Amino acid sequence: MSGTPRISVITANFNALAGLKATVASVAEQTYADIEHIVVDGGSTDGTVEFLKSLGKDVTWISEPDEGIGDALRKGVELASGDYVVVLQAEDHFIDREALASAAVHLEGEELVSFPVILRGEHRDQLLPAGTLGMRSFFFMPVPHQGLFAKLCLFKRIGNFDPAYRIAVDYDWLVRARRAGAVCKPVDMPLSIMPETGISTRSDWPTLAKRLLEVKGLHLRHSNLPMRLFYRGWWALYATYKRIRAA
Repeated sequence: MSGTPRISVITANFNALAGLKATVASVAEQTYADIEHIVVDGGSTDGTVEFLKSLGKDVTWISEPDEGIGDALRKGVELASGDYVVVLQAEDHFIDREALASAAVHLEGEELVSFPVILRGEHRDQLLPAGTLGMRSFFFMPVPHQGLFAKLCLFKRIGNFDPAYRIAVDYDWLVRARRAGAVCKPVDMPLSIMPETGISTRSDWPTLAKRLLEVKGLHLRHSNLPMRLFYRGWWALYATYKRIRAA
């Protein structure tokens, strides 16, 4: 990599035209020059395809049925040609037009770089700090993908997103990255804003239960026998706690 890194912004979308328009506008207004925006649409019927056609060559896109977010992100990575990949879903947007330019100076060849993300709720905003692949990542997703830059060659080293996951696909990938020895550098500079409407942030029990089940599965999948025994005990307590809070 020489000079400034090329950044691939990947957006998965399905019947979220208004949110997609906001995301496309946010990427388009960035002052950083070397960007490609890839939109993977799951076969929307709300006018998304017509909108994407109107963008000409400004956005690389496909629209076809998929198996969910994990499958869409996998396709996006396969289309990417940048040095780094960052995921910005439909409705998400960068914090301002200088966001990528400000972030790019911190990449410096690192495999993973994380930035804080603002979670925008109906009544208040919450700052989700930049995370690492330290102890917290053994239990929780360390940073939302809206704040994570991943070197494209790391996908080639550890594999792409696993389409079997519909909610915890990014966490599964980061656990694999940690197990492969990758290091994530945190930078204390908010990068993007995501609304509290996505499936990974909703707090209703049916959605939360699905998310917890996926996370429990990946914990058990990526651990040795002693850790699996520990996780089983931990999950018995944690799942009960989360259900009480949701109620």
